[in-house]
Amino acid sequence: MEKITSGIPPISSTHFHFQIFVHSQVAALGCWNVRAFRGSNNEAGKELERCQQQANEVTEIMLNNFDKVLERDGKLAELEQRSDQLLDMSSAFSKTTKTLAQKKRWKNIRCRIYLGLVVAGGLLIILIVLLVIFLPQSSRDSGAPQAQDVGTASRPGD
Repeated sequence: MEKITSGIPPISSTHFHFQIFVHSQVAALGCWNVRAFRGSNNEAGKELERCQQQANEVTEIMLNNFDKVLERDGKLAELEQRSDQLLDMSSAFSKTTKTLAQKKRWKNIRCRIYLGLVVAGGLLIILIVLLVIFLPQSSRDSGAPQAQDVGTASRPGD
């Protein structure tokens, strides 16, 4: 995994700056005030070694913390990139679902129209069949008595 260090100086330079910072902090605490030990050089040397050891420990802790911060920064950048990808994917998904829903809606409407046409056509055929069956019979029935009445009325002997 590659660390993103935009705007951050290289690690070696940063470590150097941290070392200077730590040494200045230790000096501010008075650990390196060698003038206070005008006595023996041995005591001053031991105190200087102790202060140097403390400074090295603090430097190591700060460098570890700084490495953790850089690692966390890289992870945050990766997380941000993933969230941007998810946002893009969700937008595309939303557009696709809207398009698909619209297609399904039109398909449903067409199916209803076709079903309505089939039902209307079926009813029309049934109506035509019923008209053909019942209309000629009623005209035959009504036409036959008229012919009989005409025939009986036209006989001269009755």
